[in-house]
Amino acid sequence: MRPTIFSLICSWVFLVFGGLAFGQGSQERGVPSDSLQQGTSTKPSSKPTNDEGITNFPPIPAPTPTPYPTNKGKKIPEGCWFKKIHIDFGTFIENSRENITGEYPFENATDDPHQIRNIIPSCKCQKLRLFIAGKEVRLERDNNLNLKAPITIPPHSKGKLVLTLDLSGSGKRIGDIRIETTDPRMPSFTLTAEALLKSPYELSPPIVELGTIVPTAKVSFTVTVRNTLKKDWKIVKVNEAMPPAMKVDKIERKKDEKGGVYYVIKGTYGPNIPEGSIGGTILFHTDDPKNNFQIEVRAQVAEKVELFPSFWTFDRFPRSEPQEKVVYIWPTNESEKMTIDRVEVLRAILPKDYYELKIVPPKKGAKADYQLIEGAGKKIPLHRTWKIIVRVKKGVPGRVVRLKCAVYFKEEGFVPKVFHFNGFPHD
Repeated sequence: MRPTIFSLICSWVFLVFGGLAFGQGSQERGVPSDSLQQGTSTKPSSKPTNDEGITNFPPIPAPTPTPYPTNKGKKIPEGCWFKKIHIDFGTFIENSRENITGEYPFENATDDPHQIRNIIPSCKCQKLRLFIAGKEVRLERDNNLNLKAPITIPPHSKGKLVLTLDLSGSGKRIGDIRIETTDPRMPSFTLTAEALLKSPYELSPPIVELGTIVPTAKVSFTVTVRNTLKKDWKIVKVNEAMPPAMKVDKIERKKDEKGGVYYVIKGTYGPNIPEGSIGGTILFHTDDPKNNFQIEVRAQVAEKVELFPSFWTFDRFPRSEPQEKVVYIWPTNESEKMTIDRVEVLRAILPKDYYELKIVPPKKGAKADYQLIEGAGKKIPLHRTWKIIVRVKKGVPGRVVRLKCAVYFKEEGFVPKVFHFNGFPHD
């Protein structure tokens, strides 16, 4: 079956919201250079260890934020059961309510009975209830959170899927629900929903943008904070946990012409910033424990290594066919030596017997060879590029596969690089 736009939506949404699923059954393994492994052996590290013998590795940088795909503004496709494919709940003040509920009406408009084979929410922040012809049908699930048994929808029968979305936390909340049916017009479809949780605090600037800096830089920033709900309020303390090389230097309490309290916060980022860092956040506790705030500082600290692609999807693929992808890694400075030490699997929803990772070094003495790799947007120096060949074997079980890996280097001063992928095998 050829991939459709809806299967692509599923793929991207599972990337964004698959973090919770990663928390179950994750595995950590190492892959030594110049060998084809199945995640079962580990190469002893040559990195220095502390007094307890624990290996001291530099921190892994956070991934670049990915835009959240939704159905907002999209037309309902022909053959889709649902009369509504996206719910925008709007904007709420943080901690003002626990949850919110919305409905997705649907109808099996065909002349045949069809089954709902699965209803898969993206995270535990969603509670689902299913109604058919006005009666609730229990959604009983197995240990893998799949439906225990398919649910039959009679021809021309109407129903609704009711979503209750948890509104705890902050920022933009986006959820998705993947529906699998026996209707060939809608074998798989993803519903989406969103809500914006707005802080009662106004920050100027909302985000500190420092641009591209070098690890040895020391950059100052200033943020003004006001409370839109209270005239008189206090900052009690700054959270002790703070991004490396980031510091709050001064907190000034002031009043405006109307007697409203506001704060001017001054801080610095650097020097000695870990290479490849992208900034971080600083949490401030106030006299209202339910409504604290944070300052987000963004920066791109010059990298010594480039990796492509950092993410990809195999999309829907036949279970009977193996899948393969090449990850390219090269030093940004052509005169600098870079050697891959190993690849570690950080998280996996994929049995160890069904994937392989092979590290391939560049050929010694190879002539300069710059080639444009599809999707990279620029030419890659293949003559000094390492490759990691990622293979998913045929016969892989389950309906979703995911793998997240970190690449470590032998030379000092290199930050581990991360890549990950997902896919949706089918029979």
